[in-house]
Amino acid sequence: MSRILSQMCAWLCGIRSACTFCGTALICLGVGVQSFGQSQEASAEFERIREEMNEGVRLLKEGQVELGKRALEVCYAELRARVPNDSSSVTGHYLLGLCSYNLSKRYTAMRHVKVANDLDPGHVQAAALAAKLYQKKGDGAAAITVLERCRVENPDNEMIQRSLAELYRWSGDSVAAIASFESLLELDPENKRYFNHLLELYLEVQDAEKAEVFFTSLVEEGVISEGDKSLRMVELYLDKGDYRQVPRLLQAAKKEGVSQELQDAYSKRYYRSMGEASLEEGNFSRARLFIERARKLDAEDQELTVLLARCYLEELDHEKASDLLLGLLDSKPESADYYAYLAEALNGTGRHQLAYDIVGIGYELAQKQGNETAMKQFLDTRAAMDETNRQLTAQ
Repeated sequence: MSRILSQMCAWLCGIRSACTFCGTALICLGVGVQSFGQSQEASAEFERIREEMNEGVRLLKEGQVELGKRALEVCYAELRARVPNDSSSVTGHYLLGLCSYNLSKRYTAMRHVKVANDLDPGHVQAAALAAKLYQKKGDGAAAITVLERCRVENPDNEMIQRSLAELYRWSGDSVAAIASFESLLELDPENKRYFNHLLELYLEVQDAEKAEVFFTSLVEEGVISEGDKSLRMVELYLDKGDYRQVPRLLQAAKKEGVSQELQDAYSKRYYRSMGEASLEEGNFSRARLFIERARKLDAEDQELTVLLARCYLEELDHEKASDLLLGLLDSKPESADYYAYLAEALNGTGRHQLAYDIVGIGYELAQKQGNETAMKQFLDTRAAMDETNRQLTAQ
């Protein structure tokens, strides 16, 4: 009997143990279900608050400032009650940051969104908001760092790639910006925004080959004409200082029926650029030839007249230089170079007193313009003229 009782007790204890285990499992499952339910409930609440925030932003945009601010402040208070500082809710901290941003509280916004970033560097919206806040502070490097961390977690996210591309461009990193926009355009070949960004960047870095491909695409789409394309390429090559292709492109623009006014404007710029380049090289006769061609297209351009006078001065033809420059004196040019060249030309023709007076006028202009380099040059010129006069008087 005792043995049977012992077996029965053991059997009963086994059932109790099993039930205890099963009961524990049910309790754990219950907790799991309850936690899942709470998570769903929190998500629903966050979504509701987000919608109310959007309504507040809409009111602000419509000019109903007080109503909009009040709605956003209510949202912030609700979020604050649900998301304490030590909360691990990435969405909660992000929404607190977004709400603060919409209330123009950037410092508070950054504090909240930084917590969200630290909890989850791959949270796309939080990273984008943090980058925007850093950019508004002028800290492009920090903005780029946040987005690059996020890109590691989201390599195919177009918004992050686009934001990075625009930030690279904003911060002056044209190479990185081009690489990013090229990748984006591969993903979305019809995106005109990416296309335009890339074309502007190719022009900035003076990549003539790629820019021409894009201009050709615009011609094929009927956005610009072949003549427009030729002139845009002329502009690019002139900015680049590569003049070899310009005559061919100007001829192409002429064949395409570009207006005479535009032809003259671009030809004048080409001749002037060639003249200035020749001056820098010390080829003064060639420089004069190109400047004279430019002046034939626009005889009223004072800068071209001054450049031509400089050519004559370099060739020691002071008479021609002074004649050209004196013709501008009544118009009182606002150029320190003009008075410096005129003084040199007059001095070379023996009109020393007039040259001395011109130096004084040039110095006053340079002083007015805050041009310290020109001021020093005029003072040095005056000192040299004073020394020459002293020596002549001593003789």
